[in-house]
Amino acid sequence: MKSDNLFKNIAVNFASRIFIQGLAFFSSIILARISGASVLGNISLAVAFQNVFNNTLSASIGNAHLKLYNENPKIGIRTFAWIALVSRTCIAIFVVLLALLLLYTKSTLYSEIQLYLIILFVIQTVIGAVAQTSNFVFSAKLKAYKANIANIIQSVLISAARVIAILLGFKEFGIANFLNVAAALSIIYPFLQLRSEDWGNLDMKLARRYVSMSFKMISGALCFALLLSFDKMALGAVVKVNNAATLGYYSAGSSLGLMFLSLGTSMGGVFLAVFSKNTGQNIAKNFNILGLYERVLSLLVFPFFLLILVFSEEVIRIVFGHKYLVGNLVFIFSLLHAYIKTQNIPLINVYFSLNLFKRYNLNNLIYSVSIIIIILAMAYLDPLHSVISSVALGVLLTAFVERFIYIYNLRNKELSVTYLKQVPVTLLFLALFIGLKFVVNYFNMPEWEKIVITLLSFGVLITILVFTGVYKKEDIDLARKIVAKKAN
Repeated sequence: MKSDNLFKNIAVNFASRIFIQGLAFFSSIILARISGASVLGNISLAVAFQNVFNNTLSASIGNAHLKLYNENPKIGIRTFAWIALVSRTCIAIFVVLLALLLLYTKSTLYSEIQLYLIILFVIQTVIGAVAQTSNFVFSAKLKAYKANIANIIQSVLISAARVIAILLGFKEFGIANFLNVAAALSIIYPFLQLRSEDWGNLDMKLARRYVSMSFKMISGALCFALLLSFDKMALGAVVKVNNAATLGYYSAGSSLGLMFLSLGTSMGGVFLAVFSKNTGQNIAKNFNILGLYERVLSLLVFPFFLLILVFSEEVIRIVFGHKYLVGNLVFIFSLLHAYIKTQNIPLINVYFSLNLFKRYNLNNLIYSVSIIIIILAMAYLDPLHSVISSVALGVLLTAFVERFIYIYNLRNKELSVTYLKQVPVTLLFLALFIGLKFVVNYFNMPEWEKIVITLLSFGVLITILVFTGVYKKEDIDLARKIVAKKAN
């Protein structure tokens, strides 16, 4: 019964994430096509700053509540709500003061319009504290529907406000103000939800436990926040005022990869739940699960990703428009990064199942530093002679760094062998993709020829792999089971 409840909650969370990401992606398309690349670039930079603080605070303080509630379900929510609001307010005040200082000193790090937008979007983070509090309060009680409904309402209102502002002809400031009004309206429902909960008293001793627990969990949250946002923050500082459109082209290309990444990250809860059950002598089961997961990704998911990337220009042209083709390499690198990151997610959860928290935090520290160094280096050195493509390549490289760190620090021979088994097949598909990209671009093939030669090439390779025993009957059966479960 508990298992059914767990996977029901996971399914609800997964569906909610898809819906929310779909809304955000749709409104981004409207923004890119109607308002243009410059407006998209300026807003994406402000959202990047918003996400760093919002994701870091939500994940660390929220996860602290999940743990403390599991220890004592009788604790009220007043202390948690107070900590959540105060922390967001303090961070917002700091960012606003920093932005005002940059404006006062006429700093050229970011443009004036970008700094004002950062202020407006960080204020939205404070407004959203109520919805985030509601989400974690009901997540702790395994009430997935109640936990997600506030986020869904908030996403619907914010996406609708963005589209309305765009259609009415508003630019950056008008859109930002519409979003803040929508965020204010979105707190009504979660506030009504929380009124019937046990608030309890404000407990300063418990508050210190929240702070202490949050700091223990903040490394992973900060790491993921940097991964989502630091590329745009670095680009904003490099491309400067006259090239806000460049940041817009990057945001369009990377947003497609982020769609797939968000779906991959939703798998984390599944693996954490499964891995946590396998302790002691059952730890070997975790490595078997990782091996199966890697095999499914390498043989079933990776070829599908590459098929999409063969037609990357067509995808960008259809979704965003012809002028965004400059972000083609960004889309390719972003989607490859989403694939590698999806591979890494269950590996990270092995550390929790083994209670390797210190090693986990050390890994995240190294990974966070690598994100900053690699992305800044790629932005300023620009080895591809296209700053947005260079930064996107840097983001892809950080996924390989993360993969190496987590595999190496486990130092488990069985795990290393399990992962290395799929490398040759992955390289074969990658070589085919690179070859196809070169051929179709060099000969400038029409669309129908491109489709035929791509499908034939993948079909021949997969047929060879079937007859050589790389693909097995179990893989086909597993694919059918996955499709059947999705259909149900």
